[in-house]
Amino acid sequence: MEDASAAIDNYDQTEFLDRTIRVRKSKPMHLKPNYHVPVWHNDNWLQEIENKKFENERLTKEMEEKSRALGLPIFKNIEKKDDEKKMIFNEEDA
Repeated sequence: MEDASAAIDNYDQTEFLDRTIRVRKSKPMHLKPNYHVPVWHNDNWLQEIENKKFENERLTKEMEEKSRALGLPIFKNIEKKDDEKKMIFNEEDA
């Protein structure tokens, strides 16, 4: 600790190669728990992604069933090319 205090006293606000050096006491790092563990360390992240995908598919099927029940057309494979939207209509679904 004495060396650090001496370095602060001796080198703070000194000039080196036409630049002013600032020497201060460092602040403690605030790390998140398990910051060193990669996200793929366990399969929870993959399960969450798969659950979201299955939920999205389920909601899509529900919306298609409701559209069929109301007699509405079902549009699939909406693509955007050259600022032009292309919609494919399935006549057998109507």
